[in-house]
Amino acid sequence: MALPEGTREGATAGGRMAGLRLEPRLFARIAGGVVVAAFAALMLAPRPSPFYLGILGLMATGLMLRGRPGERLLDWSDPLVATAGIFSVYAAASALWAADSAEALKLAALFALAIVWATIVIAWIMRAEGERLARLGLALLIGFSIGLAYLAIEMATGQALKRFLFNTIEATRPDGIKNVRIKHGLVTGIHLNTLNRNVAALCLLAFPAWLVAGLWPGERMRRSMLLAFPIGVAVVVALSAHETSKLALIAGVLVLLLHRLAPARTWQGLRIAWIVAVAAIVPLALAASNANLQEASWIQSTGRARIAYWGVTAAETLRSPWIGVGAASTRIIDDEMKVQATQSGGAAPGRRTGRHAHNVYLQTWFELGLLGALGMLASGLIVLSRWSRMPDRVRPTAAATFAVAMTMAGFSWGLWQPWFLPTFLLAGIAFVIAARVAERDALAFFARNDNASRTT
Repeated sequence: MALPEGTREGATAGGRMAGLRLEPRLFARIAGGVVVAAFAALMLAPRPSPFYLGILGLMATGLMLRGRPGERLLDWSDPLVATAGIFSVYAAASALWAADSAEALKLAALFALAIVWATIVIAWIMRAEGERLARLGLALLIGFSIGLAYLAIEMATGQALKRFLFNTIEATRPDGIKNVRIKHGLVTGIHLNTLNRNVAALCLLAFPAWLVAGLWPGERMRRSMLLAFPIGVAVVVALSAHETSKLALIAGVLVLLLHRLAPARTWQGLRIAWIVAVAAIVPLALAASNANLQEASWIQSTGRARIAYWGVTAAETLRSPWIGVGAASTRIIDDEMKVQATQSGGAAPGRRTGRHAHNVYLQTWFELGLLGALGMLASGLIVLSRWSRMPDRVRPTAAATFAVAMTMAGFSWGLWQPWFLPTFLLAGIAFVIAARVAERDALAFFARNDNASRTT
């Protein structure tokens, strides 16, 4: 049956209006799905973290340009962006005196690109409102829940999921047999340390996810998440082989509790701790080595090895304290030292820096000297200044998250490992989402939406 002319026009106009209303919702759901995938993948497989960050960066760039054509994606007048940019440029310039100029230039470029992507994603999140912001918060909860469930299953079953993958698709097996046990052609065991990066990512995301969980409008679900998240994280970390994650989680919990008792003093303590970690790491490392802590039986073997490495690195830093030895030079210098290295009593490593610095603060001094250390010091103080001025409901999480990241950077891996910085930046993005959701009470959208569906 044909509609009257006026009715057809009204239906067409209504269809156009419905399309206009639907399009933002569609983009909000797609963006939320991408964020779910990024955070879940970060905990399932952390090594490709640059790829996850790049996907988020491309998506944020496209949505920002579509929404506001001609808008600047990067604000170089922002002190944190400018400081990170200068640090990246200086790291690239250090290729002129680095042990491997091409490697230094490549890794410095990847470092700078990661900073750019993260800055764009954060700018996009800061502009998000309404349903889009609510779905970003929901995405963080879903992605974190998937990652936590995966790690809990792997810890409880001796990595049954990964063993099934290796035995089903042989191409996925690692090249060497260092971390796997093979019997009759099947992978029967995987070393627990293969999950160290996953557990580190879990710790970095834990407090932002917990903050969002506490904002969920449904009481039953909120209580379930507030109970399951901390218990699950604590069990996974306790069962893991990553001692740094255990220290980082303890540091985060302690700072969270201290913040509830004395907020102002907690932030003051974090500033002092940051200044000491960056400015005094060289004399601290030398003091620990001179006190022979690398031979102390009460310290775990991996800890003793790191103290020995730090002592050598600190001593080498004094040879070029102003500009350092150049970005990404630690591994090459260690390879040269390895030839002449001798075992001390068969337990402690010889005179080596270690292939990974296992301390970002000391590595920065060693490779980039005083100028690099000043850039790192300034960046951390800017973050602390901003996070300490956040709303009351956000500040405890901000303090705990900073403590976790600071501890993780002080004892694990190295600055130029391709997955390392993007993992920290993705954790920072998670915190920005949590902070914005809390500030705008964005999850109330789901409560309103649920109430509306019940009344229709």
